[in-house]
Amino acid sequence: MSAPPYIPDSSKGPPGYPPPYDAGVSTGPPQPGFHQPHPQVGTATVHVLTTQPQPVLIVGPGLGTHNAQMTCPHCRSEIQTKTDKKPSIVAWISAAVCCLVGCWLGCCLIPLCVDSCMDVDHRCPNCNAHLGTHRSY
Repeated sequence: MSAPPYIPDSSKGPPGYPPPYDAGVSTGPPQPGFHQPHPQVGTATVHVLTTQPQPVLIVGPGLGTHNAQMTCPHCRSEIQTKTDKKPSIVAWISAAVCCLVGCWLGCCLIPLCVDSCMDVDHRCPNCNAHLGTHRSY
């Protein structure tokens, strides 16, 4: 006679293994401090998301060295931009290099007067808002 076949108990798992996850679940009252409320039927969770208005960058016609025809994003008027030229950093560096090389008798100031070395600021003539800058080089 032989022994009856071994049938493992599926609720305990193989010997030497930890108990199954549902082994410690009880249906009794929850322990103090560990109570999770049950969802109520017919209720909905509402999440309110508030966002800051993001600045809008309006890329219009390329702002170059001359006045440009455009609509001002600030006052919404159809305008021709007012331009203001000032020497760029490239012009100042070129003037410093000319001065160091020996052109200090006034020739070093030539890059500060050349239009291609100027940065051009574009402004609205109505509301004087800054619309953009054309940088040289």
